[in-house]
Amino acid sequence: MAANRLSAALNETGKVESKHLVFSGQEGQGYSLWANSFLRKKWALFQHAKEKLEFLAHEKESKFRFAFSHASAGIRVYRLPEVMEADIVHLHWVNKGFISLNGLEELYASGKKIVWTAHDLWPFTGGCYHPRGCLHLEKACGQCPYLKRPSDHDLSATVFSKKKLIYRKYNPCIVVPGKWSMALASRSALSEFVRLKEIGHFIDLDVFSPRERADGERFRILFSSMNLLNPQKGIFDLAAAINALPVEYRSRIELTLVGHAKEALPEIHCTVNQCGVINDSALLAEIYCRNDLMVIPSHEETFGLTAAESQACGLPVLAYSAGELAYNIVHEETGWLCSTGDIQSLQQTLQRIININVADRNRFAMNARVWAVKKFGKQGVVDAYLDCYNQL
Repeated sequence: MAANRLSAALNETGKVESKHLVFSGQEGQGYSLWANSFLRKKWALFQHAKEKLEFLAHEKESKFRFAFSHASAGIRVYRLPEVMEADIVHLHWVNKGFISLNGLEELYASGKKIVWTAHDLWPFTGGCYHPRGCLHLEKACGQCPYLKRPSDHDLSATVFSKKKLIYRKYNPCIVVPGKWSMALASRSALSEFVRLKEIGHFIDLDVFSPRERADGERFRILFSSMNLLNPQKGIFDLAAAINALPVEYRSRIELTLVGHAKEALPEIHCTVNQCGVINDSALLAEIYCRNDLMVIPSHEETFGLTAAESQACGLPVLAYSAGELAYNIVHEETGWLCSTGDIQSLQQTLQRIININVADRNRFAMNARVWAVKKFGKQGVVDAYLDCYNQL
């Protein structure tokens, strides 16, 4: 979604003709889909499955299966017509069988001018999307906590070494979306061979804007994650916090979940509504505006797009101070921050928020909107990327 918004905004400038290509997934407005036929869909699935099957021999636990990519599978991106005719190739998220490390090297070797926006820390690690406190990236990875048999020469060290060879040869321009990711990326030994830039994401402040909220006896909480059961997104923390509330508070809460869950959700002792995955921005904005609080108990966030969208809609956010959330939410002004993983603090803060009077609730809503307009506006991001392109 962030990539699609940027592509549309670049086209609006009249200075750039941007075409957005997505590897696989649903058909969408504003982008073309590579896997747009039965055979291509099967091939995209095969590429991802092939890589994950290879990783089975290395993974420590199944929970790490989709948190690590050694990027062995991919399509010949540099041969695609969209790439061949482009003056500049702007990469976003390249994993899940889209671009292998070999494919990445081929793309740089083609001589194309390339910008790469990092939506996680993968470009700076030996394979994990988020290091989760591990700082082996400061040297050469190895001894990876995601792997069954960690060693100085394990899979993470091999991937790290391959990236180092590519980066040293081509000195890529890689963009990170905020201070937290910039700090971590700069600690990676790979950063020595990279032109690092910090450019945030923007949101459509016309679509994501406040609307009148209906009053009611219920206190309406929103939680959103593409995969609701991803433990790093914190639904288990939220469930524990709600379940620890006194019964008179739990009876007032109406929790709305946006995202999908392949297995049973944790038991949550309040009214729960599930909306499934929502890709329509206008509908998403409506849902933000129906609620009283967005809760984001993520243990890691490279940016936190839902925090930006919520605040733009005048919806205050309660979150862990994880990753970029610590910079994108103003504590006690546009929302509230708790120490990451502190479920007791999450529960106590939630209880306090439910008790806030209408005047204070309106003040938080107004502060959130003002902050979002200042922090997540479009023009500054677009101008920064145009400058970035011109410097290639």
